[in-house]
Amino acid sequence: MASTKKRSAPAKSSSVAAARGKVKAKRALPSTLWENVKSIAGALVIFLFIRTFFVEAFRIPSGSMIPTLLVGDWLFVSVMILLLIAIAALPFVLIGLLVASLRRFL
Repeated sequence: MASTKKRSAPAKSSSVAAARGKVKAKRALPSTLWENVKSIAGALVIFLFIRTFFVEAFRIPSGSMIPTLLVGDWLFVSVMILLLIAIAALPFVLIGLLVASLRRFL
């Protein structure tokens, strides 16, 4: 006759059980802290990259543009266009500086 005893399941290793969601793996505090620091640093780098090369926000400080803009309004400026204009104008600026310095000696 067959035995009525239940067989016990083979013991699973803790990493397999943790991967299946059965047991939560305990992680060391320094590794968890390091992962948080890396995530925050990555987000900060992405933020600075976007702010430097794509969009920057400016606030209207005075009432000099009151008919169209009010004090405290926000403007979002495309920085990429400003960078391209500055790069395109660079040769003319350098030539102007060269001419100004030559005039001083003549």
